[in-house]
Amino acid sequence: MFSQTRTLKEPPRCKAPVPHESAPAKAPLSLPRATQGGLMDGTLVETDRGWRPIESLRPGAGIMSYDGGLCKLQEIRPVTIAAAACAERGMLHVPAGVLDNCSELNLHDNQWIMIDHPAVYAYLDISTVLIPARALEGFRGIARNHECRRRRVFVLTFADEEIIYGNSGVLFHCPGSEGRESGFFTRIGTTRARALLRLLDEEQTGGMQPWMMAGGVMAA
Repeated sequence: MFSQTRTLKEPPRCKAPVPHESAPAKAPLSLPRATQGGLMDGTLVETDRGWRPIESLRPGAGIMSYDGGLCKLQEIRPVTIAAAACAERGMLHVPAGVLDNCSELNLHDNQWIMIDHPAVYAYLDISTVLIPARALEGFRGIARNHECRRRRVFVLTFADEEIIYGNSGVLFHCPGSEGRESGFFTRIGTTRARALLRLLDEEQTGGMQPWMMAGGVMAA
């Protein structure tokens, strides 16, 4: 396995060039649309055989869902995020314990996370809600990691949209086949999500934290 001689390629250059005064501003690199609903490499998923790295899952696997039952994985599709995009946009690093996760993990902007907390009912008069992962930046130490390396996102598809467990306690939304949505799950945008997270922080700490003022989000 290790006997073949391989030529190592030069690692990708991710240092941004110094902008020239006359050069037009470039739009920030975006993540592939296909990453919508996908989980980052390294994420642990609860299956009928215990916790497994998402990279090891195969179609037909039984995945534990939020409603307490097993759902059959129909498809797993890897999507590559270029090193330059990872370096420029950054992935969201979540320290262990922040989202009831047993270990640290990474999120990307196109993920949807379910929040199941009494504050959701107090704020929205519903029991659970889906928020965009990008709203979590700054929440209890969640920060962007601009490491320059290629990453992979794995999009899990089920017969119907599902909520599954990652790294013990993180609730991830996964799409149904052909992108079908049941309409059962309520989604809110970044601004309202940050207002909800502010309620969670105020409840735990008894006061406003510096991240709550980021982006001028001071009210629901």
